[in-house]
Amino acid sequence: MYIEYATNSLKKLTESYDKLLSKFKDEKIAQWILSRIRHLDLSDNLLEFTNNQPNCRIHPLKWSMQWSLAVDAVNKTCPIRIVFINTNWEDITKDMFNRQKRATVTAIKILSIWDYH
Repeated sequence: MYIEYATNSLKKLTESYDKLLSKFKDEKIAQWILSRIRHLDLSDNLLEFTNNQPNCRIHPLKWSMQWSLAVDAVNKTCPIRIVFINTNWEDITKDMFNRQKRATVTAIKILSIWDYH
């Protein structure tokens, strides 16, 4: 899958384990973030990613981030999320359970990695 980043500093953050570790202060979270991004990169589309990573709990966001999707960095109890948008032509946030729509997502833009709660 093609991955863009909202900022250059975000891209540099995701390319460095040491920077992730200094930001989140937890080795497990830093390793999982790198793993999730690697799996996003290696997957052909979003459906393949969710099939290979069943515990990622991909979900749409609400309010000011209503067209964004989020993936858990570790699991449901970890507050850190990878927030991204679909850069393909179709908005899938309204119909997340449609497998055919998830298969059309082949490009994303990572907006942030943070605790949005």
